[in-house]
Amino acid sequence: MVMSTLISDLLKSSFPQLLPSLMTLLAAYIGSSPPILSPSPNKTIVINRDAYKIIPARVVKDCLQRVLIVVGCEPAAEALASTSQLQHIESLVSSIPQLTVSVCQTFPHLLPKLMVSLNQYASTTCEPQRIIITAFYAECLAVQCSRGGDVGLIDSIVSSLLSAITAPDQTVRSIALHGLSYISNLPHLQMKRHEDSVLAALMQGLDDTDGSLHTRIPMEAMQSLSTLIPVVEPATLNRIQVAIALRVKPFFEKEEIALRCISLRLFGQLCCQDNSVQVGYQEQVHSCLICLLLHLSEPEPSIVKACKYTLRQIGPVLGAEKVSTMFQDHLIDEGALQYENFVTTLIKSIVESLEDLAVNMFNTCLNYMKSNWPNIRGNAALIAGLLYKNFSKESKSSVSLEPMTTRLINLISDPNFEVRAKAVRSLAM
Repeated sequence: MVMSTLISDLLKSSFPQLLPSLMTLLAAYIGSSPPILSPSPNKTIVINRDAYKIIPARVVKDCLQRVLIVVGCEPAAEALASTSQLQHIESLVSSIPQLTVSVCQTFPHLLPKLMVSLNQYASTTCEPQRIIITAFYAECLAVQCSRGGDVGLIDSIVSSLLSAITAPDQTVRSIALHGLSYISNLPHLQMKRHEDSVLAALMQGLDDTDGSLHTRIPMEAMQSLSTLIPVVEPATLNRIQVAIALRVKPFFEKEEIALRCISLRLFGQLCCQDNSVQVGYQEQVHSCLICLLLHLSEPEPSIVKACKYTLRQIGPVLGAEKVSTMFQDHLIDEGALQYENFVTTLIKSIVESLEDLAVNMFNTCLNYMKSNWPNIRGNAALIAGLLYKNFSKESKSSVSLEPMTTRLINLISDPNFEVRAKAVRSLAM
């Protein structure tokens, strides 16, 4: 019946109500099946063998596809057709970007009514339904921001995504965090209207209580911040840079490579390039310098590239021109860094220009000698030795050698050969 051209006008006029109804019904039916057992008149249970042939999600999906074709949203129907296996909500979410673009292009005049209908499902307790609605919001915001959409519509979508940040489901929260990053495509004055609330929401994502279990939430928060920070004003960045720096530092030591990579890079993006005073951020840079230098030695190329970028960014903040110049000249993204030669020369320059910082770096090396990663343990030992070797007599007398020598002696028994070798070299310094 849906395919009949006689009702195409009716479907188009009812589309703002039909699309949310069918989308949420489809989301709710994913992974479900009809009852296999049914009661009989004689009070016994009968196996309904025909139920095996029915897949509710497929029935709804076929209906939605036909509606989309009749109303002229063929690309949206094709997106649904590509999701042949609807066993998990993620498979449906993957079709939402293409579906949303098609709907926005075909029915721009119906979007306000569509949003009103969608909002009826926005606070549903059925998690798959809220996931799919939030995904539609996010992609609709992407379209509106990139094409200069209606201001009122954009305000409404941003408000809906901000409300989704408090949803109990972590997938809803992560999709909302991702969607909020699209305000970076808005004209400056329009973006400013949402800047504070969106930045606060993204920082809330970094503090998410499920962050230790569901890394997707802090990951999306950091990726969205990474998109948004380059377009905010220096004054705004100055105001938030320390708060964000404190929140991203714990992710430097996470096992997940993507999480380490984005956090290390985001730390560098926090640096203002307008030569404004960054006292609080400078303190964070000083405390993280040894960490950045150690992760620069990781075997994972994406981590090395992130560390190179951040060290180049923070170089001017250190207040030592020679050190900053080394970062700019030697830390080339695609270049092959001779790590030991680089840190040997660099540590000498750091001690000459920033001896107080060098003393703090020496003490901090102790913590990294307990790292789970052999290259971090070994290079922490190497850098500690290089620092002490270049210290002045006054600095040598100000540090306590006993904890360091004890830790280095323990590393001589490390299971990794390179760690043992670097510990021996450091003791000799």
